[in-house]
Amino acid sequence: MKLIFFILSSLFILSVGVRSEETYLNCKWEQGKYATKNKDGGFESIRKKGDYNTADIMLTIDFNRKKIISSPAATVNRGEDNKVYAWDEKNIEWNVEKKQYKVNYIYRLNRISGQLRELYIDQDVDKSNPNIRYESTTYYICEKTQKKF
Repeated sequence: MKLIFFILSSLFILSVGVRSEETYLNCKWEQGKYATKNKDGGFESIRKKGDYNTADIMLTIDFNRKKIISSPAATVNRGEDNKVYAWDEKNIEWNVEKKQYKVNYIYRLNRISGQLRELYIDQDVDKSNPNIRYESTTYYICEKTQKKF
């Protein structure tokens, strides 16, 4: 009986030690470009503020549990997954793959400068020509923020 009490007490203490603490990041659009690529090359275009898809974004991160709660491509409470594959003192890297659309989002957040890079790859942009691929690279500058309400 004492052993069971000791084990349960230990588990409770450990679970309290790693609390979930969500941090909100407000990320301002900085610059971006998009490209349509095929086996012969393709073309690139620079996006300017105010162009399509240049809005600011929000991230929610739990630094204690090393988990991305929400990003523009996926939110945990909607059953989507931000798959973290690198987390160190300088960078956090994760991706969101939407297989049904053949779309992949790859993120890298520099923890020192606050710069976030979002790479969007669409393999299925032109159903009549499977060799065409659309890519978009966007950069943001992120800062910690608090909920206002």
